[in-house]
Amino acid sequence: MLGASSFTYAEATWTQTLPDWIGSHVRMFRFFDGVPRLIVPDNLKSGVSRASFYDPEINRSYGMMASNYGVGVLPARPRRPKDKEQASRCTLLELLSDN
Repeated sequence: MLGASSFTYAEATWTQTLPDWIGSHVRMFRFFDGVPRLIVPDNLKSGVSRASFYDPEINRSYGMMASNYGVGVLPARPRRPKDKEQASRCTLLELLSDN
């Protein structure tokens, strides 16, 4: 279980657009030499078209990438900071790299 291990993959990209978002996931899978059963991303527009507590809508291309790799996607719930703990650490690294 990667979430419990605190094993982190960090990558800096110029933008948060869909190609960078999906490319980062593919490189992460390659780095770990495998895929997890489930991904819990933050509600970035490149990955989640509509954030919802009960019925989130995943971006079509992001969903196709997840399907290709056999990975489930369960976006972090809106306004639930505990769901976003690992994502927040990565965002902090991204903000530091912008300066």
